[in-house]
Amino acid sequence: MVVSVTTETEQTARRLESQVSTNQTKIQSLLSQGNTLANESQWTGPDASRWKSHWEGEVRTTLTRIGTQLGDIAETCTRIAGDIFTAGGR
Repeated sequence: MVVSVTTETEQTARRLESQVSTNQTKIQSLLSQGNTLANESQWTGPDASRWKSHWEGEVRTTLTRIGTQLGDIAETCTRIAGDIFTAGGR
């Protein structure tokens, strides 16, 4: 019974790590796309200026922070799964 619960918990931690890593990759892709738009776009005018200012001042910073936090969570899930694996005697 304990081995079964341990195995299930380890698998859950590994699934969570996979899901979090996938979302971290999506955030990194959004950052890349936004940076490309902000730096390479020929878009001009007041709307472009407002968007670029908002992107550079708030959005990019927030997405970067979220991406970093998702990476931290993924690392924690991996560590927990490893700890569970070790505790299970495998």
